[in-house]
Amino acid sequence: MDETRTEKQDVIRYVLEQCEEKELDKIVMVGDRSYDILGGHAEG
Repeated sequence: MDETRTEKQDVIRYVLEQCEEKELDKIVMVGDRSYDILGGHAEG
């Protein structure tokens, strides 16, 4: 990790960009920290 993505939202956005599935309603975010929830909500 090069630490260019320091916010959870940035990490989630990067993963979604790399993902072959482009229909966001088919993707589920699972996390165990409040940052995971906040980042997931921020990216839709």
